[in-house]
Amino acid sequence: QPGTTAGSETSQDLSSSPAISAHQALFRSLEPRTRKLQVRCDQAKASGTTEALISLASSNTCTVTAILDDRSRMVAVIEPVHSGSWWCFADSENICKLQETH
Repeated sequence: QPGTTAGSETSQDLSSSPAISAHQALFRSLEPRTRKLQVRCDQAKASGTTEALISLASSNTCTVTAILDDRSRMVAVIEPVHSGSWWCFADSENICKLQETH
């Protein structure tokens, strides 16, 4: 029927990213040695193993920290931050880039 949406068959697919609303940002560490990813945007916090989804509310700045397997850290500050998917720490650089939507 027109207007109906498919069920959640893809929810078991671990390679897919969670749905991101207009007021959320998903941060993913591309650094292979990442043990934990922490994101702080004003008062909001989120963490995960290699990715974290956070509500932006009225945030203009986010700090993304990757804790590596040797306990060292990589830090990237994003200002201004926009909703969408961000890939961080590619090529061991302390930067995050907003991914183009397709």
